[in-house]
Amino acid sequence: TEAEIRAADFSKNFDFMRIDAKPFKQALTTVASKWAYTFTKHLSDKVQDRTLGLRDFVKHTDDILHREITSSADDREILREAMRCLLSVRERTEETDHMWDGLRHTVALLRKYDIELPKEVIILMETLPAQWEATKELAEEARERYQPLQEAEAKRIRFIGGDFGEELLNFKDIFRGEGPFRFAVGVDQAYILLNEYEGKITEMGVRAKDLQELQLLFGQPVNPYVFITQNRDELMLLKEAWDVIAMIKSQLDEWNQTMWDDIDTEMMEEECKKFVKEVRNLNKQVRAFDVYTGLDKMVKNFMATLPLVSDLKSPAMRERHWKQ
Repeated sequence: TEAEIRAADFSKNFDFMRIDAKPFKQALTTVASKWAYTFTKHLSDKVQDRTLGLRDFVKHTDDILHREITSSADDREILREAMRCLLSVRERTEETDHMWDGLRHTVALLRKYDIELPKEVIILMETLPAQWEATKELAEEARERYQPLQEAEAKRIRFIGGDFGEELLNFKDIFRGEGPFRFAVGVDQAYILLNEYEGKITEMGVRAKDLQELQLLFGQPVNPYVFITQNRDELMLLKEAWDVIAMIKSQLDEWNQTMWDDIDTEMMEEECKKFVKEVRNLNKQVRAFDVYTGLDKMVKNFMATLPLVSDLKSPAMRERHWKQ
């Protein structure tokens, strides 16, 4: 410890020689002091964060659960907040019930090193356990009191979930039919559609997340809404494919504008081999899409023309060959 370092003798006599390690002692004391501060501050912050955090949670929960809630649509958000509080009490119970001994041990350890916590925290250490127990009892009473409202809201959420599931199923069909799955869509329109469907899928993801929270709060099975994940994955695959198409098509269009005397078929063949590799490196799931078939065909068709172009550029070509 820092005290032990300060008390230690860092000087030593060897016959006619004396070694003085006081500078090392000073450096070691500084390091020990910094680590002691870091460790004790961490412990102090931990105690304060947990006690003050629980105090705020108890205050908020008690305030919400003491409210009288009706079946009116105006009280729906308050009911949801009450359900959040009940869920939070249930989730925090085991940890909070067993944290007091550990906190008291930490407080005692800090006092050993002459570190005192704020008076408010010390008082909370004494009063919070009883307040927490009272909050748990209030939660049990509120759970019974809100049960009819909870059941009615759960029924409503089931209907909403069913309608949303149908909407997702219809959206999947629309996405497959009108999304940029076909090569004939073209690069420019494909990126417009990609952005459009990214926005729609993101919006549906937000709605699904909100609905999943309600399902959890009101004791309903939480639907994973896999269609959203599938649509998002397919959109990412399409984006990857169209990026490759845009890159390759841009290069092919540039080559198509090359003057005859400037055509370098050997260079083009080497570049096309790289294109083939790019196409093959696309996710295997993309191969089920028409966009992949069109991309593969575009590259292969261009490669098939290169030997002919090479023959036509041969020095052995004569005017009669062109006429033929």
